[in-house]
Amino acid sequence: MSPTRAQIDKAIGDISIAALRSWLKSQDLPSSAQTRDEITERFKKLLDENKLSWETLEKGITGIEEASAKRITLCTIGSEGLKQITNPTVFTKHLGKLKINPSSDALLAPRLPAKSTFVYLIDGPSQLRAKWAETHTAITIDVAKEQLVRTKITKIVLFVVDKKDGFAQLRFDKPELIHQHLDEKKKPNATAYFSYYRATAEEISGCALNSLELRPALRSLVETTPRIVRLPLNDFRTGANSRVRFASRTDIRDDDDWKAMHGKGGEDWAHDSEAIYWLPGASAGKLTREVFSDLDGRTGKLRVEADCHEGEIEYAILKIREHLSKTS
Repeated sequence: MSPTRAQIDKAIGDISIAALRSWLKSQDLPSSAQTRDEITERFKKLLDENKLSWETLEKGITGIEEASAKRITLCTIGSEGLKQITNPTVFTKHLGKLKINPSSDALLAPRLPAKSTFVYLIDGPSQLRAKWAETHTAITIDVAKEQLVRTKITKIVLFVVDKKDGFAQLRFDKPELIHQHLDEKKKPNATAYFSYYRATAEEISGCALNSLELRPALRSLVETTPRIVRLPLNDFRTGANSRVRFASRTDIRDDDDWKAMHGKGGEDWAHDSEAIYWLPGASAGKLTREVFSDLDGRTGKLRVEADCHEGEIEYAILKIREHLSKTS
């Protein structure tokens, strides 16, 4: 029996229409829809006509939940730690001590859990993947009523480790003003939120996470031809340690001043941060649209927009890893 509109509405929840449209395009399915009613009707029709299965839709929604609007810390696990993760006997015993039973499939997070909630861990042949959910409270201002409005929001944290080389990701939803992670003054603190899950990821993996230096990879991305990214913002330090920032509505590499500076000293630049758009035409069909990433080379972090799905995040991180390998 085909799902009802109410079931579809509940499944897609508050996921952005843009993310759902992009995911449909990635599945080579019709994606036109401008409103939530229209996107629900689009899914209803695809399900009724057996062009889309409920299982595939749930996997797609889970992928959006785990990729959309994330602050992502990129790091590595050392060789000794990787030996533990990739040894089935040792790692199964480790998980047993933590009373964690691995799952076979990724799961949607519960809505508005009362406390930090472990959702699943998948110990696959090539990847370790773990997920948590918790509830934060956002505070906005109702100007008309002149009062504060409190809204509870489910937040997702994901930990991913590539078992081949120990490359790891910690994906965080942006913290709201009110949450359970407190500083020494017993007040909600964003750093405490990020630190808690980094420590939890290290406990689950049994390994220390080592931060990455992305500046060489950013330089490689900027200088690659044919271009694989559009570069509207470039933040770098010159060989004389002067901080320079270029911004453009299109691509700063087409700016004559940028070309002149790069031609004289570009080989000595340290690229601190880049706001880039991955170009679909250079993605060999992996992308159906330009995808934004804000990369911080100093901290090894990137930020993606609210309407990303898993395939888009995977492509961006794959390219970053390729350019890390080129410059290592």
